[in-house]
Amino acid sequence: MDDAQNIWFPGTNATSNAERRFVEAIRGRAAGWAQLGLPHTRSAGAPVVRPLLGVELRNTNASLRWLWILFVETKRELSIQCSWGDDTRLNEWGPTAGDVTITLPRLTGTPGELADYASEWITTQATRRRPDSLND
Repeated sequence: MDDAQNIWFPGTNATSNAERRFVEAIRGRAAGWAQLGLPHTRSAGAPVVRPLLGVELRNTNASLRWLWILFVETKRELSIQCSWGDDTRLNEWGPTAGDVTITLPRLTGTPGELADYASEWITTQATRRRPDSLND
């Protein structure tokens, strides 16, 4: 991975091989988000047990303007939880339109495949018209 990709999601905690592969893969896809108005300077990795990656949508004044992705690894599954939230956490007030969870069997699913889904989700959320009232 080149150094330009490492600027995305500073502070990310990845301890397992699958977590590291997911973070590397999503960073590799993030370079294309600049054309959507998503700069690396408004991305973050929350220092928690599992990788929690966020990027801020800059074209809204809503309190829930961050797109958060939580990578979860169990013995049987790999999954991502994609959710709207604020600048410190996932949305803790219940589901928001656009939130998704994607789960793959560990035997056949890959961190790279989940990074593809996460990148597609971010692209979709960044390009949809979203009235600020839906976020407050």
